[in-house]
Amino acid sequence: MSVACLYSIITGALSILALLKLKQGSMKLVFHFAILDTLLLSILASATGAAGGVAYIGYKGNSHSRWNKVCNVFDSFCGHVMGSLAVSLLPSIALLLLVWLSVFMFSKKIRLN
Repeated sequence: MSVACLYSIITGALSILALLKLKQGSMKLVFHFAILDTLLLSILASATGAAGGVAYIGYKGNSHSRWNKVCNVFDSFCGHVMGSLAVSLLPSIALLLLVWLSVFMFSKKIRLN
């Protein structure tokens, strides 16, 4: 999540600079941002999935590896994990919408040229 935050700050600043300059290279920059956003989306989705896996093992346990349930011992653990999963789903969905928007805008510009 911290990598996604840092990446978002950097790309936001570069996008503002690209909008202010409005040069030919901005289309190339948009294309690179779309590719990197897709890569970052896969990283965020896998991080959210890994957190979900940890939450599931904490909630249900695993009899094969003899891991007991944690939620019945540490009540606040499940609450914190569920809260963090809900909060981590929001940036994943927002980034998915931004990727779709950038690809749509990129395809719109290609049709105009």
